[in-house]
Amino acid sequence: NLSLANMGWYIRQLLRDQWEIGKKINLPGFNNELLEQPDDSEGSVHPYSDVPQNVSVQVSAETMHKFTGVAEAPGAVMTWKYTGEFGLGEGKYYFAVADQIVKSIVEGNINSRPIYFANLVPGNYLIGLNPYLVTVGMVKQVTPLSQNQGQNRMDEPINEQKLAETILHFVDKPVLTPKRAFLMNTFMDPAAHWSNDDRTNDPYFYSYQNIYINLAKYYMRMEEPQKAKEVLDTLSRRIPPDRVRYIGISAQAVMKLYKQAGDEKSAKRFGEYALKDLARHLATERKAKDANNESLAAYLLSAEIQILLGNAQPVVDTLTRIIPTMDQRERPQFELRLLQAQAMVFESKGDKQGALKKYNELLTNYGQAMANSPEYQYDYQVIVGKRSKLMGDLGMKQDSSAAQGQLAQ
Repeated sequence: NLSLANMGWYIRQLLRDQWEIGKKINLPGFNNELLEQPDDSEGSVHPYSDVPQNVSVQVSAETMHKFTGVAEAPGAVMTWKYTGEFGLGEGKYYFAVADQIVKSIVEGNINSRPIYFANLVPGNYLIGLNPYLVTVGMVKQVTPLSQNQGQNRMDEPINEQKLAETILHFVDKPVLTPKRAFLMNTFMDPAAHWSNDDRTNDPYFYSYQNIYINLAKYYMRMEEPQKAKEVLDTLSRRIPPDRVRYIGISAQAVMKLYKQAGDEKSAKRFGEYALKDLARHLATERKAKDANNESLAAYLLSAEIQILLGNAQPVVDTLTRIIPTMDQRERPQFELRLLQAQAMVFESKGDKQGALKKYNELLTNYGQAMANSPEYQYDYQVIVGKRSKLMGDLGMKQDSSAAQGQLAQ
């Protein structure tokens, strides 16, 4: 419990067996002598500030064998940049006692015990371990294997087999033998004493929804749209959006995945749920100058959803109104969506020349950025495809422009 891990009495409990079932944890750097010091003494455990530091932990050959399945796997060194709660300027971080505990748990137990974080643990508690985390069901497992989680990576590394076993199988009652499955009936049972109105801010909804979204994204990357659709259908059935709130960003993610999987009807349904949720952010908006960061994000997400639904004109009307009021650094994503919507409006009116002009302008200004961003790759491919079709319809020779070349890459 990382909230309690800031307390000396709790750390002392971790260092000894509890209730005959809880086995003590090896915590290098922590001992009873240190923890028995008064909290306000110089020799006790304290938060501190420091620059991020590289931590190296020796991983045994036996542990590497367990994680890789390779019989003759050699030992390895697990290295990461240890970061704290937040930056203090000049490259310094604040390291709470709980941060020190997490570091010590990894150092002292990676070769002897499995280590997991709950999915809902805030990112600051991960102390820089992100490159070594793999989602397994409702938890993230610490592994000694780098997951190549680059800065621009939008998805989370997953253990596909274990995650699928967990979230696609269900039991109706508790079982006494180990089994990967969910016991999750409340959301879909009309007879359950359940009031979504009382729990509209409950983050656990998004936690459940997000693991299905991550698995569906994985199958789309593997070019298995039918499996992705199966995951999304299971999510929709087990956590029905008419009974459980989907925040705009999660409903939008489901919508986009359904669209990529070829299910336009389901995509439209979740798009409407997303717009309904986003509307509450914008309900009090009357003038663009009143827009704050949260409402600007809602405007942008709403624009993307409307474009996916084929409703381009409302996007043109809204973004034409608010873009002139924005700072230059805030404009690029909004201008990209405006150009996309304007091209769609021209297409709907049969003006292929006007549409092609807007798509060319969009790709000239933003094509490189879209091609390099996982977040925009689907939109990028759609736009390049539309541009190519318009050129063909107009009898124009297909060129080898930067946009076309980027798509080929």
